[in-house]
Amino acid sequence: RNKGWSLALRELSCWAGVTVSRVPPRGGGGGSVDKSDWPLLVETLRLSQNNLIGELPDDLGRLRALQVLNLSSNRLSGPLPDTIMSGLSACEEIDLSDNQITGGLPLSLLDGALPELRVLRLSHNLLTGSISPAIGSLTSLETLALDNNKLTGELPASLGDLTNLRQLFLDGNPLVRLTLASTGIPPSLGRLPNLKEFDLISRKSNDASCS
Repeated sequence: RNKGWSLALRELSCWAGVTVSRVPPRGGGGGSVDKSDWPLLVETLRLSQNNLIGELPDDLGRLRALQVLNLSSNRLSGPLPDTIMSGLSACEEIDLSDNQITGGLPLSLLDGALPELRVLRLSHNLLTGSISPAIGSLTSLETLALDNNKLTGELPASLGDLTNLRQLFLDGNPLVRLTLASTGIPPSLGRLPNLKEFDLISRKSNDASCS
C-alpha cells in the first residue's frame, strides 16, 4: 500500500499493476542504439484498493502513452482536473469509481480529447453538475458508468450518438429522477443498437432498467 505519488518511472515499473515500455527517442533510435537508453513510458496504471488518498496529481496528464488508468476503490478526493484528462489522448479505459471525487465532469473529458476511450467508470463518487451534450463526442465508448453521484440537469440527447455503447449506468443521480418525471426515458437512447445493460434507477426503488 502506498500513499505517495512521487516516484521515478524505474521505481514505478516495479509496482504490481503498472506496465511500462520503452520507445525509440524522437528522431530515430534503431540500429545499434542501446535500447536501455530509450525513454520509459507508462502504459497501464492499475492501483485499485491501495488506500491512496488526496487529489489526483496534474502529472498524470503527462502520461501520454497511458492506455489504462484504474485507481478505483481508494480514498481519492478533489475534482478531475482538465490538465489530466486533456493529456490522456491514448487512454482506452478510465476507472475512478468508488472514491470521493467532487466537482463536475471536465469538458476536456467530453470534447473529443480522448478518441480511444472505450470504458469510463466514475460510479460512487460525489460528482455534481450536469452531463454536457459534448459527451456524444466519445464515440468509441462501450461502457459508461456514472451511477451513484449527485449529477443534476437532464439526460442529453447526444447520448444517442454513442452507438458503440454496450453498458450504460446512470442510476442513483437526481438528474435521472427529474428526467423520468418530466419526459420519461429519452427517445435518443433508442438509437443505441449495441446496448445490452441499462440502469437508470436503483433497483431499490422501482427501477427502469433492462439487461
